[in-house]
Amino acid sequence: MKKVKPDDYFNNGIFEMARFGRHMILRNNMSTKKHIEYEKYLKSEYPKQISKINNEIKKIREEISKCDPIQLLSFSADNTLMGFINCFSESEISNDHINRSTEYIQSIFVSSPQTKIETEDTDPSEKFYQIINEIDNLHSMIRQFYFSFAANIKELYPDINDSTIELMIEAQLMYLVRGHRYQIFELEYYESLLTEHNDIFLELFDICSKDIINGIKNLQYSLTQGKLDVFKSLYNLFEDFQSSNKTIEEFSHEKKTEHYDIIDKCLGAKLRNVYEVTGWPNSLLNELSWELNDHHLNFYDGTDFSGWPVTYLPVFKRPFIKIDEQYYCFDYYVFIDNFYRVIQKTITRLKPQYNWKDKQQVASEKMVENIFKSILPNCLTFTSNYYPINNAKKKFAENDLIIIYDEVLIIVEVKAGSFVYTSPMEDFENHIKSYKSLIEKADHQCKRTKDYLQQYGSAKIFDQNYNIKSTIDMNRVSKIYMLSVTIDNINTFAAKAEKISFLNLNDSTISIGVDDLMVYREYFDSPLTFLHFLEQRTLATKEPKLTLNDELDHLGMYIKHNYYTLELQDTNDYSRINFYGYRADLDNYFSKLYHPQLNPVKPTQILPDIFCEMINWLDNSNISKRASMANYLLNFSTEAKKQLSESISYVINKQNSSKETIPIHVAGLGSNSLRYTCFINQINISNFTDKQKRKYTLANLLRDKDDDRCLIDLYFNEQNKIEKINIKKLRKKDILDTELDDIKQLSDTIAKNRFIQFNRNHKKKIGRNDLCPCGSGLKYKKCCLLKNKYIST
Repeated sequence: MKKVKPDDYFNNGIFEMARFGRHMILRNNMSTKKHIEYEKYLKSEYPKQISKINNEIKKIREEISKCDPIQLLSFSADNTLMGFINCFSESEISNDHINRSTEYIQSIFVSSPQTKIETEDTDPSEKFYQIINEIDNLHSMIRQFYFSFAANIKELYPDINDSTIELMIEAQLMYLVRGHRYQIFELEYYESLLTEHNDIFLELFDICSKDIINGIKNLQYSLTQGKLDVFKSLYNLFEDFQSSNKTIEEFSHEKKTEHYDIIDKCLGAKLRNVYEVTGWPNSLLNELSWELNDHHLNFYDGTDFSGWPVTYLPVFKRPFIKIDEQYYCFDYYVFIDNFYRVIQKTITRLKPQYNWKDKQQVASEKMVENIFKSILPNCLTFTSNYYPINNAKKKFAENDLIIIYDEVLIIVEVKAGSFVYTSPMEDFENHIKSYKSLIEKADHQCKRTKDYLQQYGSAKIFDQNYNIKSTIDMNRVSKIYMLSVTIDNINTFAAKAEKISFLNLNDSTISIGVDDLMVYREYFDSPLTFLHFLEQRTLATKEPKLTLNDELDHLGMYIKHNYYTLELQDTNDYSRINFYGYRADLDNYFSKLYHPQLNPVKPTQILPDIFCEMINWLDNSNISKRASMANYLLNFSTEAKKQLSESISYVINKQNSSKETIPIHVAGLGSNSLRYTCFINQINISNFTDKQKRKYTLANLLRDKDDDRCLIDLYFNEQNKIEKINIKKLRKKDILDTELDDIKQLSDTIAKNRFIQFNRNHKKKIGRNDLCPCGSGLKYKKCCLLKNKYIST
């Protein structure tokens, strides 16, 4: 195969990088000797860097303790908000825009004694900017420290291998990522999971789950769009003044209440006052807040990495801060990313005997079931299923969800348990345990369920009392997919779970967060296209060279390349392949859905109109095997789709004039080649009978020496719109002994007719290396010329 030249290439003797379009390929060429020397240097830097970082933290902590908490936190929060304006995709956000200062400043305020606040007549902005820049610099120092940390890991974990060290550092970096789901899905997430706990909210705080949801909605708006809308109100107020012909004193007196409210929201902390925004009672807010220098906290306890901004911060446990008897929320992501687990920990702390776990499982399973019902309308679902293990009468295993749609069966395990909350550098062993619990265990459960179902033609599933609840006809099932759905977002590692060395996975189970499942429901309008994507996504789990860091990179690659695992065919010489930027358009679209006035445009595959029409017809039909038919059509390459589309248009027009059937014949060599015969059935023409179509297709199969060939049968009405589709695969074994001679004779007749048609349309002689006119897909010299057939025709 011909080598493809990279678009960009870099090699400094240690690292080699090559870029092919969106694909970035990296290779470490460091010699063993250089590697040992470099590792030795990193180890020697370890204690020096820790000391340097601790000194920087001490300095930042002292500076923050001298500032007014509300002023500094408001400044930092506004600075963060402004940095994200007009950024809709992760790829548009540089390190300069990623401001994690607010969460760290709040953590320092609630865990440090307050010194005398320095009151200045001058604007404190310069000092606040300095603090934020120092925190950014602190993060840069820690990023450099990770190299020394990685070199020293083997001192802490002697049995750890290099790939796990690499994963540990990546996990630490991803621990700092904020924003688990798109804004448009936040309320659905909380409503689906918190409604089940209505009674405990009433008991402990005298509010219902609806009040909690409404509060989340109001605070979400207030911390994001609310700030921008109030600036718009200020602009409108200024325009009203300009057009009023009144003095500033007169106008201010008339609009006094409105004026003060807008100014307080623009420059003050009113939009971040949780009580005013949500109406939640103080009894709840007090449990969700730390006070200044809260005596319950010991963030700076002298242990390794204590007080570092990359560890488990106090704000992750309680996102609000209490100042002068008021409760404030300054960091949107600290609040929205963690609030479900914050509520869970608060409830179970106040009432340890409350059975949160069981209610959580019920809510999460119902949530996932409803999402699939939306993606696959009229599908059949079974929840909380039991089946005997190894045919034992008293030993049963449980499955969370089974979905049946046409000939497709989907096995789902829902993992509602929480992922470990501490940072990987603090406690990586528990991170490994969490990955095993949420990914590996679910994979084993899916495989066990699949094995049970495939044992039987009719597989029985039972309820929790071991009574038969249903029987599944496995003879109708042609495809089984397996999904593990987590309620916590572990997207980065779930997207490449099968590539993680310490996970022992049995089968091609897709691991996905419920956040991304909601994205798929919103994205796919066609249930059969979703199933086709599921097929490609499953194939990706079996491709060792494909490693993606986000679930939506899979969807982005599907949109761009369709059968996207084929993109790796020419990359055998490289050890690591990074696919970058594939989710950028999706990020842009889903971010804008929260603001419909921005007119979001969904990124989609470009399909010929006739393919859209065929998939739409199959989606709306109830014919059996429609999923396989859609999969077959959607697997066509872009060029093959265009070819069939143009052929259909040509044949429709040609048949209208000839009034006779003109089959479309496509031949190809190799297991991945397309081999089909397509019939266009129209009103008022002499259409082939079903028997004729079958014989014609088998004749082509026999002549081309195919193992199989698809018969595509399309029916059009008078407006040339599809009214029926049927696709079936024919094989050599389908030829009956009694019809073999007839089919051979028909095969010769078809070949002769093609030669006649070729000579009518072409005056030049057939070249030896031209495709043979008989339609076999072979070159002429290896087909009919070799057989000395039809040359005189």
